[in-house]
Amino acid sequence: MFGKPRIAAAAILMWGRGDASAALVGIPWGKHKIKTPFAAKSWEGTAAMFAAAFLAGLGVLCFFGHDAFMTALPAVLLGAATGAATELFSPANGTPSPCPWRFWRCCCSGVSSCCR
Repeated sequence: MFGKPRIAAAAILMWGRGDASAALVGIPWGKHKIKTPFAAKSWEGTAAMFAAAFLAGLGVLCFFGHDAFMTALPAVLLGAATGAATELFSPANGTPSPCPWRFWRCCCSGVSSCCR
């Protein structure tokens, strides 16, 4: 991860785009609620988080980082799935939690281990 700005850019954009998409889709259109210990989230918001994180990560690594598609695909799938799960189990009331940092560590380690 250190010395590879495309990895950091992919992780930041995956989280930023995914989190925004989860809120923009989940709040108005989230009809299928999921009860978690922290909040009531929706399948629609979680799916939006996954899709936006996947597209952002793939875009950065393949188009701007010049990584091969098949090299970037497993890392981006892992990062997007981890981000969606982290968003699903994070508090909805804006309470600071260590969950985003766990996501960053997992996402960055997954991306850096798959991309050379």
